[in-house]
Amino acid sequence: MLKVFMAVVCIFVVVQILSRCPACFHNFVSLFCRLTCDPKQSRFLTATKVTEADRKKKAISEVMYAVSEEFGIGMFNSCRDVQNPSSGKHALDMLCGKDASTCTPKYWLQFMGNKTMNPMVPFMINFVLTPNDTFVPGLNVTLHPMTSHIEPCNQSCSCQDCRSQCTPLPPDVPPSHWTILGYDAICFIIACAYASFVVVFGLVHIWTSIYCAKSESSQYIVNGDSDTASLVSTSSKSVVGCGPCDRLQAKFQHVLSEAFAAWGEFCARHTIVIICTSVVVCGVLSVGIVMFDVVTDPVELWSSPNSRARIEKNYFDDNFGYSLHFYFFSVSSCMNYLFFVGRHCSVSLENFPRPAMRCRVRRLQCYLFVFFAVFVSFWLSL
Repeated sequence: MLKVFMAVVCIFVVVQILSRCPACFHNFVSLFCRLTCDPKQSRFLTATKVTEADRKKKAISEVMYAVSEEFGIGMFNSCRDVQNPSSGKHALDMLCGKDASTCTPKYWLQFMGNKTMNPMVPFMINFVLTPNDTFVPGLNVTLHPMTSHIEPCNQSCSCQDCRSQCTPLPPDVPPSHWTILGYDAICFIIACAYASFVVVFGLVHIWTSIYCAKSESSQYIVNGDSDTASLVSTSSKSVVGCGPCDRLQAKFQHVLSEAFAAWGEFCARHTIVIICTSVVVCGVLSVGIVMFDVVTDPVELWSSPNSRARIEKNYFDDNFGYSLHFYFFSVSSCMNYLFFVGRHCSVSLENFPRPAMRCRVRRLQCYLFVFFAVFVSFWLSL
């Protein structure tokens, strides 16, 4: 009885792990369905060891099961990428007895049939993975390897559980660049512009240093009360120099000094007007901050409104809500109605005063019903 219970528990565990990939589950179940109830199981299955059980009846304690390589490799390929929902790792990490990356079809079958390696095995099953017929010495039996239809995982499983279901990424083709003389066009143009500027600036500087001789009668004097020095003549106060660049520079500095002197005098004479105008202008330019909205929801920050994840989330929220709702039962007892709906609990206490014995009986019935419902729910979850 204990072995039967352990086998049932093992089946439920396998169902929970492999049910997310129907193809893998179908192929896995086919292996044991052929072992258990195939009408032609004697072609690929034979008993190799028999022991005496209770009442001096013989019981099989070890069998040999021949499996074709095509079926074994196909079953392994359909299950090698299936994820275990509880651990987030591969299902073969548990079903193979070691890391899924090092698991092979032969080792997987050996682990599922070896009673020493896997305590969940009810009796010894010697899986023989072979493409040809196998002769069993001592029994004079020839086993023909079992073969069955292999359902490929790309027909019913997701990309997460089946690598052949994943669409291959397009090749990363670098975009073609505009080139000049084999170099990138943008870099080539920028380099030529920079080189031209350096050459022109250097030639002008050399030319002014060689051919621009300053007059001995010219000197620096201060115009007016500003601190700007201009190159002018001491007699006519007209701008002199060797070229137009010097004269333009002197005029430009003189205009800037007069303009900023006038602006400083105006600000000093109209202080209140300047301050009020600055405050009003800053306020008008900053009025848009009223419409500023800080987005803190990670869904809005990292998920596009048109993405598939956002569409599926909106569909789930619209149809199922944000919280999980449990609707259990309504019992007429000492408390007439008892509802459990999400986070809300409403209890009606109408007509509560009743005879003590009747209330105790109803209360006992309520407890028994709740216990039975919890027990059934727990059993179904297994």
